[in-house]
Amino acid sequence: MKRLCFVTTVSMTVRAFVIPVIRYFSEMTDWEITVICNDDPTLEQDLPTGTHYFPMQNRLLLIGSIENRDTLDEKLLRDAENDPHVLFHEYVDDIERYYAAMDVLVLPSYREGFGNIIIEAQAMGVPVIVTDIPGPIDAMKPMETGLSVPVADIDALSTAMNTLAKDSALRSELGRHGRKLVEEQFDQKILLDHFLQERKLLLNMPD
Repeated sequence: MKRLCFVTTVSMTVRAFVIPVIRYFSEMTDWEITVICNDDPTLEQDLPTGTHYFPMQNRLLLIGSIENRDTLDEKLLRDAENDPHVLFHEYVDDIERYYAAMDVLVLPSYREGFGNIIIEAQAMGVPVIVTDIPGPIDAMKPMETGLSVPVADIDALSTAMNTLAKDSALRSELGRHGRKLVEEQFDQKILLDHFLQERKLLLNMPD
């Protein structure tokens, strides 16, 4: 898959110069096209079907140290580090402050453990987008506390992110349900009781 990305602050430039180019490349099935531009409610409907559109007011916040750097695409990482819309932050101990600054938590993992990060975000009333793999999908309720997408499905992930980016009412609703889910099913005392019951069952101990 070949990738083409246009970044501009002027939507008029997209209409005058970029869209004709996109229409040419969109006819070729092996091209994935992304447009990043200042927010323009009418621009997306003018773009060819299949084009990924991201309004520039969005920010991507990445928290934590970069691990296994040698396994990453160096050009992609450099582009991200030089992009003012991508914010990198070192490891923090007070992660709840950063959850409070988020509109949406996105965890598009290929594989994951249980998904504590999903529970933490929902506890802060933050809606989530996860891939439908064991762990993250077990820590949320699709269409109730967030959205789920297939693994490695760029189109589905783009659609989910755009859906929540544009709909503040939906974000609020999912966030409220997420907080309620954590209180009812993932409260620390509830989890500890479940763990204790499991241990007793394994050890054949009476209650």
